[in-house]
Amino acid sequence: MASRNLGIVMGHVGHTPHLEYTRNQTGVARFSVATDWRVKHPDGQIETKTEWHNCIAFGKTAELICEYVQRGNLIYVEGPMHTRS
Repeated sequence: MASRNLGIVMGHVGHTPHLEYTRNQTGVARFSVATDWRVKHPDGQIETKTEWHNCIAFGKTAELICEYVQRGNLIYVEGPMHTRS
């Protein structure tokens, strides 16, 4: 069976992305995206839970993100996922 490493996150940007460059002048944008969901408890109370996703973009994509994306914007991010502890 084939496998594919693909993650999709749609949420609000936590802070305005910051553009940095590597030694070979490749753009790198780092930003966080918040996703939330609601949980209904047996007593009827609804609790909202938030998950934060740290995202990194490279090259022209990074430059475009830093040019157009600001804190609070709704964004759709798609790409490979890597888990770090």
